[in-house]
Amino acid sequence: CLRPQKALLLELEGLQGKPVEGFRVTLLDGGDLYNWEVAISGPPNTYDEGGYFQARLKSPIDFLTPCRPFGS
Repeated sequence: CLRPQKALLLELEGLQGKPVEGFRVTLLDGGDLYNWEVAISGPPNTYDEGGYFQARLKSPIDFLTPCRPFGS
């Protein structure tokens, strides 16, 4: 199993290393790995085109990471 901090760091690096158009993730609170801001731009030719959606994700310090792949 990964430690929570390592799991979050790997997720963040994956999201920032291979950016997805219209999707952005940044750390809040001076780089706190447990507090993220996510921004999504509505894709063209959809009902959400032109929209801008933000969310704050806060992970508990002691959250459990999966030890096995889902579905096993």
